[in-house]
Amino acid sequence: MAKIKSAYRQVGALSLGVVAALLTACGGGGGSTGDNGGSTTGPVVSSQAGPVSVTLPTYGGYEYWMAYQDGDGPWKAATRSADGFSFQVEDKAGKYAVMLVQEANSPRTADLPPSVLAYHLTRAESANIDLRPLPDSRTDYMTVQFTQQGAPASGTCAVALGSRASTSGGCDTLASRRLSVPMARMDAFAVHLNDSGAADALVIQRDLDMRSITALNFDFTKAVALPAPSQTSALTGYVPIAGETLSRMASLVSRSGQIRLALGSQTTLAYPLVPAGALRSDDTYVVSATARMVQGTVTARRSASYQSAVGAAQPLTLPPYAGPLALGGSAARPTMTWTPVTGSTLTDIFALDLSGLGPTIDFTFSAGWIGGARTVTYTVPDLTGLGWKPSWNLNRQTRMTVYYTESFTSRPTPAYFAGLPSEKVEDQTSWFTQMSSEVSIP
Repeated sequence: MAKIKSAYRQVGALSLGVVAALLTACGGGGGSTGDNGGSTTGPVVSSQAGPVSVTLPTYGGYEYWMAYQDGDGPWKAATRSADGFSFQVEDKAGKYAVMLVQEANSPRTADLPPSVLAYHLTRAESANIDLRPLPDSRTDYMTVQFTQQGAPASGTCAVALGSRASTSGGCDTLASRRLSVPMARMDAFAVHLNDSGAADALVIQRDLDMRSITALNFDFTKAVALPAPSQTSALTGYVPIAGETLSRMASLVSRSGQIRLALGSQTTLAYPLVPAGALRSDDTYVVSATARMVQGTVTARRSASYQSAVGAAQPLTLPPYAGPLALGGSAARPTMTWTPVTGSTLTDIFALDLSGLGPTIDFTFSAGWIGGARTVTYTVPDLTGLGWKPSWNLNRQTRMTVYYTESFTSRPTPAYFAGLPSEKVEDQTSWFTQMSSEVSIP
């Protein structure tokens, strides 16, 4: 299936511990409602009314349908333009919603199910939902022969191609691996990790054209020697939950690649800084803490991270687990009720049909659209009069994996709200809390 959104935001949560949310046929509702605890009218602000555009992906094999909502008004069918859709928002708060369907229209994509994406945003957050993939985002599976020379006999070696493909193991066991690799110019890294989990040697190969490379050799006799860890990131306020595992990681991230610099399972993580002479101006450090637990069919994760150009250590605090997410209504018009996590800038609810036959559903709700509501109840609108097809509804008598995600970033960009990676490299802090569970559609 061609994914408009990247996988990094397609994770989520249902109720943890007691019972997974079930989808039951109990009628439907309409629109969205929220309890904001009796908030009062705030200061007068300038109108956020104005145009909104949706720029479609540039890959072929698909056709698109879209409807939109201006504020809390009626849904309307959108008119297609050369590169997507556009419409005018008159709502003074700039609040709008988009329902977009991507459907196969060629023999190459005929077996792929439709994707239904809904965005509920404000113009202040994003006035252009740009769904075009980054230039270097196309991937393909290929077999790469890894070899190394000069690495210490003890410890672990890790290699990485771009930001997606990586492998690790004993330094003398690097071999042929089949990986999903971007078909573009990219950076390749190899590190030697000592017994404490920190990198002490780094080999960098920049701007490799993976369309013509099938073998990579990393020469550790010419590696950049990394000093002993000088930065220590602490995880504050962490109280482990029974069955929860904790992992810490520090990585060096380039424009077209990344490699781990330290791994750990304690609340503190010590990591080295790479000598300045080996770095480029847009290289950056990303340090994270992630807790994970599994209870039956429910998988839960919560994570916090920071990105820093200089790599200076910062403390991290994990968010609470999100949930529960209550599902009701019908397969054609499901209803979702949840309580946003305090401080969240984005809620994402994603459903994947495990049979591979039904549509993929991905609904996004921004903090601006939610407007401070403590509880949100949302019913998928009835758009049959605007060209909505029955094949875009959830299939009955099927099982789905449903993900519910709450996330925060200190640097929200239009790409963040669209669910795509950003080309901007900025220092920032972020967190997400997510769970997933299988549900049955009666």
